[in-house]
Amino acid sequence: MALRVDLQGSFRPLFPRFSRLLGLFCLTLSLWAFQRSESFPETTISNGLITAKLYVPDAEKGYYRAERFDWSGVITDLQYQGHSFFGPWFDTHDPKVNDAITGPVEEFVAIGYAAAKPGETFLKIGVGALRKKDTTAYRFYHSYENINPGHWTTRVGKDQVTFVHELSDAAGYSYHYEKTVRLLPNKPVLVLEHRLKNNRY
Repeated sequence: MALRVDLQGSFRPLFPRFSRLLGLFCLTLSLWAFQRSESFPETTISNGLITAKLYVPDAEKGYYRAERFDWSGVITDLQYQGHSFFGPWFDTHDPKVNDAITGPVEEFVAIGYAAAKPGETFLKIGVGALRKKDTTAYRFYHSYENINPGHWTTRVGKDQVTFVHELSDAAGYSYHYEKTVRLLPNKPVLVLEHRLKNNRY
């Protein structure tokens, strides 16, 4: 999007403050347009009754890259009988904000946090290995450095999508995690399925 404002002639010296405000407004509008045009990896599934659009987990370009919620199964829009469900919570979006997510989100407990010393790692399933900051109790609303986000793959079918998270040597844990979002045939029903395998032993 290109936006051009011409402030030539007698208009500029007569209204210097207005010119600055107009310039600030144009800059804000340009930044807003840039953010709205930012795209994230996504996929769509449908069973003929329900159509759901989901964001695909990605440590570099994903819609959600914060440390609280499971990165998979993020539904940005679900359409049924002319109604739209879910959608963004905020007017502006930052992938690193813990609550900047949409859909039936899920959160796993912090594993190994209490035993870890500051600087050591603990585990959040569906997120990765996070670094403990200090000796205070775990706080879901705080940001923690994700030093090992693992590897995500996505398998997409017509009416279902499976997200696979492989994580190795994260705070002493290794696992294979699968989350499937499935639309049942001929029914307005969405099902979430989970499978977690401990690869450490």
